[in-house]
Amino acid sequence: MRVAVIPRWVALISVLGCWCAIGAECLPSVGELRLVGEHAFQGPLAGIALEPTWHSLAWVETWSIRIVDPRWGDELARIALPPHLRFGGRAALSAAGLLAIALTDGTVQVWDVRTSQEVGSFPARIGGVCAALSEDGRLLATTGPEGELHVWDVPSGELRFSFAEFTPSGWVCPRALSQHGRWLVALAASGSSFASLVWDLATGRLARVFPGPVELLRDGQVVVLVREATATRVEVWENPVGGILRSVGLPTGWEVSQVAGHPDGSVFAVSLADGTIRLWDARSGQEIGALPSCFQTDPRTGELAQGLLLKFSPNGEELLLGMWFLSTHRGVVSLWTVNPER
Repeated sequence: MRVAVIPRWVALISVLGCWCAIGAECLPSVGELRLVGEHAFQGPLAGIALEPTWHSLAWVETWSIRIVDPRWGDELARIALPPHLRFGGRAALSAAGLLAIALTDGTVQVWDVRTSQEVGSFPARIGGVCAALSEDGRLLATTGPEGELHVWDVPSGELRFSFAEFTPSGWVCPRALSQHGRWLVALAASGSSFASLVWDLATGRLARVFPGPVELLRDGQVVVLVREATATRVEVWENPVGGILRSVGLPTGWEVSQVAGHPDGSVFAVSLADGTIRLWDARSGQEIGALPSCFQTDPRTGELAQGLLLKFSPNGEELLLGMWFLSTHRGVVSLWTVNPER
């Protein structure tokens, strides 16, 4: 398998104008990767959320949220937060046009981005709040006031589930609800250990614990990043309660911060602590593409960005990378077209 990434346009936009140009020395080191487009937004970036079908992206600033087209950067809508509130955790965006944002007052608010109207407010934990929405926007998962997991019915405002018996004393964060709202994934931390807890909302029971961060693919497969003392590997599972399909060991010494799976589970991308992005064929276990760290480095200061988002498009033909520069509070989204040739 070989990956070709086809250029559509190359531009970088910010409110202060273009801040850098892609130089000839900053080229992919493996494969035929080419940049599609790049959007920069100057300002106090606080969070980012991508709608599952890729029709919109929420660009969260301290007191406002921009809804933009993830492919072209056009602003589609803007939501202003009340003056006394600030963004305080994570954001989630559903295909139904609902946006959930965690605020510093210990609530998670849900907004309709098409009308810029608030549709509900739900109690949550003050500080370290996370939120996840189902694709249809009917279910909302939050971190509860005591650190438990809550699942709400958004239209009625009723609490559907409260999970406390399996949540650790350290920290727990709902990360995703599956496409049809059956599976809830939460990332839990206790000390330096991380695990992903998966609940079956059809039964209200804990279904499985994975030893690391996971991504739920839209066809039900699960991509798991497993970090051990001497090795790191990526596993692809049939579904949250099924068997393992593939396991790929990564080179010794790699510090992997994020993993993203192709919709059919055949390819995955990993983001490394040194700023590089690498693509792997999950079937052959071979590296098939790489983006060097210069794509995540500010050419003026040499600062390496912090990765916020790494995601394949629903058809698997695009890869989106979201990053943030601490010193300037600038966020950048870069888009890559991926065409696997089998």
